[in-house]
Formats: sequence, structure tokens, C-alpha cells
Amino acid sequence: MLSLGILSLTTDTFNTNIALHSGLEDFPATVTELITTGCYEGGIVAPLYCTALINRMWCHIRAFSAFAALCAAVVVLHPFLVSLRRSGSACA
Repeated sequence: MLSLGILSLTTDTFNTNIALHSGLEDFPATVTELITTGCYEGGIVAPLYCTALINRMWCHIRAFSAFAALCAAVVVLHPFLVSLRRSGSACA
């Protein structure tokens, strides 16, 4: 139960952070709404597809490692993509 509470807390905090950051970076309101909606839809749709992936990998720890790496990459890549959008190039 505690792990579910921590997961919910971090997910909600991350989604709120993305919504606020998108507003500060002058994203259009529709884009911000699509981003936050996509985060919640992913939380609903992901268990349907991830169960099959976990069963195919034969090992829960490998699947957990793959998902953790994917989440870390998204969190690290987000500010880079925002700065890329702001400057128009990756070198600025």
C-alpha cells in the first residue's frame, strides 16, 4: 500500500510539474492539455500492454529495469526537447 501511495504521489507531482513548466514556456493551451491527458491515458493503457511484455520477457526484474530506464530517459529528455523548441536548434 505504501508503494502505491508513493507511486501516485510522484506521478501526480511529475504531471503537475510538466503542466506548470509547459505554461511557463508558453506552450499553447491545447498542447499542454494533450501532454497531461497523455500522461493519464498512459497510466490507464500501459497495464494492458505491459502485462504481455512482462510475460514475454520471462522475468519481472528485466521488465522493471526496462521500464525504469524508459522513464528516466523521458525525464532527462524533456528539458532538452523544451530547450530545443525554444532555441530552434540543439547547439544553442
